[in-house]
Amino acid sequence: MIVALRFLTDELSFDNDDACREFLETHGAQHTIEERADDMGGRTIRIKVKEAAGVFEGLRQAAFSKVDIKGQI
Repeated sequence: MIVALRFLTDELSFDNDDACREFLETHGAQHTIEERADDMGGRTIRIKVKEAAGVFEGLRQAAFSKVDIKGQI
């Protein structure tokens, strides 16, 4: 499954596409970004969601990992 970068920008409430792309690149998902020329001679940036899912699942688990406190019941 592939989605447009604009979709992720809107869904994740980034200010612009560049901020969303920078976030993806700094968090290890740069290999999921695909640039293609569109029909009108511009460029379209798309994200390979299936490949990015593993990266983001690992980041989610790291962010919400459990901390064992000594004396915890």
